[in-house]
Amino acid sequence: MVIGYVNGDARQDVIVAHGGWMAMGVYLQESDGSFQAEKLYFLPYASHYNPHGLAFGDINGDDKYDVVIADYNHGLVWLWGTVVQPYSLTIAAGTGGTTNPSPGIYTYDYDEDTNVSITAVPNYGYGFTGWSGDASGTTNPITITMDSDKSIKANFAKVEPPAEKKGGCFIATAAYNSSSNPHVKFLREFRDEYLMPCKLGRSLVDSYYKYSPYIAELVAKHKVLRIAVRINLLPFVVFSYSMVHFGPIITAVMLVFVFVFPIFLISFFRRRFDCKVEAKDPKALASLN
Repeated sequence: MVIGYVNGDARQDVIVAHGGWMAMGVYLQESDGSFQAEKLYFLPYASHYNPHGLAFGDINGDDKYDVVIADYNHGLVWLWGTVVQPYSLTIAAGTGGTTNPSPGIYTYDYDEDTNVSITAVPNYGYGFTGWSGDASGTTNPITITMDSDKSIKANFAKVEPPAEKKGGCFIATAAYNSSSNPHVKFLREFRDEYLMPCKLGRSLVDSYYKYSPYIAELVAKHKVLRIAVRINLLPFVVFSYSMVHFGPIITAVMLVFVFVFPIFLISFFRRRFDCKVEAKDPKALASLN
């Protein structure tokens, strides 16, 4: 067993050669004095190892920690680059977006195949403009090879939404024969505040703009259809108005009231009716039940 600074973080770590089961264990020390779970590395078989026959360090100057073991079966055993070197990746995001993984500092054990994929995720109304720091270009997602400490930032800028998505709702506009109608405005405000900021909402809006022009054209040509669509849109208009002006909590309370209160009234008057019938003719109540 040897104790030393395996990963260069100024905290003493432990390397153990396990005799008899072909494994070397590495315990990296945390900042609170505890140790991470043991990481095992393969060793040639030996029933035991000399307590003074284990050493480690960057022997060949490649910035990787190597291990040397004096083995009575094999002589000197060189394990080149065996002890992994952890590197940190710092991810930042500018105004108007985030990243996946989320912005923060991450530590990765060095390995030739350790690649980290990072995706820039712009908010609604923003576009991804490129990477800065230890990465450049506009490739998204981008793959980072962890061969040193690295720091990258995702940058975003405001963009104008497509012209069609800034206008009114096609079907509602056709039904009310005006994009400035208050009911159309309520639907548009709900779309912009609740649908467009989220991925699912944007997908629904994209589907709507893909298929609704054909329906809107048909509605605009027939007065009866316009009236029918207005009637069917009314619950959506009320819901949109409530969500925008009162918020989701009050809207949820109102919906519960709308659906539960009629059931309560029906049950209440049914009991009163049963009581009156029973008072006048008990046999009649039995026949009703």
